[in-house]
Amino acid sequence: MTYIVFILSIVFVMSFVGFATKPSPIYGGLVLIISGGIGCAIVLNFGGSFLGLMV
Repeated sequence: MTYIVFILSIVFVMSFVGFATKPSPIYGGLVLIISGGIGCAIVLNFGGSFLGLMV
C-alpha cells in the first residue's frame, strides 16, 4: 500500500510539472482531469470518503 501511494504521489507531481510546461489547452485540460483523479485516489487510499471528493 505504501508503494502504491508513493507511485501515485510521483505521478501526481509529474502531472503538475506537465501542466506547468504550458501545453495546448486540450492537453492542459486533460492533464488537470488526470491529476484530479490521481489526487482522489490518494485521498481514498488514506481512508477519506468519496462523497467529499465529488463536491
